[in-house]
Amino acid sequence: MSALIFSKLVSLRQFPLQWIIPVLLLACIPPATPLAGQHNNGAVIQPVLKKGVLLIASRHLVDPYFGQAVIVLTKYDRDGSSGIIINRRTELPVSSTFPEIVKRLPILENLYIGGPVASSRVSLLVQSSQNIDGANEILKDIYHIDTQVLFQGMDFSSLAAANTRLYSGFAGWAPGQLEAEMQRGDWHIWQADAAIIFSQAPDELWGDLIDLASAKWVFAVKNP
Repeated sequence: MSALIFSKLVSLRQFPLQWIIPVLLLACIPPATPLAGQHNNGAVIQPVLKKGVLLIASRHLVDPYFGQAVIVLTKYDRDGSSGIIINRRTELPVSSTFPEIVKRLPILENLYIGGPVASSRVSLLVQSSQNIDGANEILKDIYHIDTQVLFQGMDFSSLAAANTRLYSGFAGWAPGQLEAEMQRGDWHIWQADAAIIFSQAPDELWGDLIDLASAKWVFAVKNP
């Protein structure tokens, strides 16, 4: 056992066992492969609220809409925030719920529930190496498309089914509301990427991420 891991064992004795195990897993990851939000020197850097980051619901957040939710922020500014829940895949094929959309974009598979706001309104998250004029680029090559005009004018020929999702509704916060929820401990922030946003196992996403996010929080508390 390395001195680094041994020192963590000593310093974490006061924490419950279920908190210690994820921290030890983090300690065993080689510096060459840092986790999201962590520098190569091992220092934990908390991502800030901005477009393109993930919100991971904390374990204590009991809410019919946001419990165990993973949200990617598509907007964050002084007028408020909005995002899409990315881990609520339904059994409904898009072809049966929005047949007109499938005519334009036949690669769409299951419908996702993006949030409780404007549930009759749909939007797309897509990954494309080609620039999509007018679309909201939330991360490099990942676009949020939420207007009918943009949808009707797009060329979808370069998109792949694995990296194209249709969402019904979205999540929204008034100015200051999300910050208040963060102070209350409702959310963990995590850096998003294409592998997470377009996960092929969205039902397992929250469970995988909450362990990592919670472990990073414990490590940060003990190593300010």
